[in-house]
Amino acid sequence: MDPATVSIAIGLAVAAAGAQAAQARMRNQAIEKSMASAQEAAAAQASQLADQTALERQKGINRAEQVEGRLRVAATTSGAAFDGSFAALSTQNLRDAQLDDLILQRNFANNMARVLSGLDAQQAGLEGQGSNLLLSAFSGGLQGAQAGIAIGGAFSSSPGAGGARGPNRADGFVPTSRGGGFAGPQTGIAIA
Repeated sequence: MDPATVSIAIGLAVAAAGAQAAQARMRNQAIEKSMASAQEAAAAQASQLADQTALERQKGINRAEQVEGRLRVAATTSGAAFDGSFAALSTQNLRDAQLDDLILQRNFANNMARVLSGLDAQQAGLEGQGSNLLLSAFSGGLQGAQAGIAIGGAFSSSPGAGGARGPNRADGFVPTSRGGGFAGPQTGIAIA
C-alpha cells in the first residue's frame, strides 16, 4: 500500500472515530436525560399515590367516627343503655374501618409496585439504547479506514497517480514503437 493510501485511510479513520464517539456521547446524554425524566415522573406519581391514600385514609377515619357518633346518639335517644347491641355495632364499625384501611394499604402497595415496575421497564429499555463510546469510536475508525483504503486505492490505480500500470512507466502509459508516441492506459490506442 502506498503512503498516500495509508495517509487517507488514517485520516478518515480518525475523523470517523471521532464522529462516531461524539454521536454515541450525545445519544448517551439524551438517554440519561430521559432516565432522569422518567425518575421524576415516577416520583411525582408516587407522591400523588401517597397523597391520595392519605386522603382516603382520613375519609375512612371520618366515616367511622361519624357512624360511631350516630350509634351513640341512637343509643342514648332510644333510652337504651350501652348494652350488647351498641357494643356489637360499634365493634362492627371498627372492623369495617380496619378492613377499609387494609384494602387501602394494599391498593397503595399495588399501585406503587406498578409505578416502580413501569419505571424499571422504561429504564431498562433506555439503557439498551445506550452506546459504548470506545466501541463506537473503534467501529467508526474501522469504517473510516476502509473508506480511506478504497479511496486511496482508486487514486493509486488511476493514470498519473503513481501506480505502476504500464510495463516501464508509473503513469500507466505504454511507449509505442511508432514515432515516440504513447498508447493510453488500458486502451492500446496510440497517442501521437
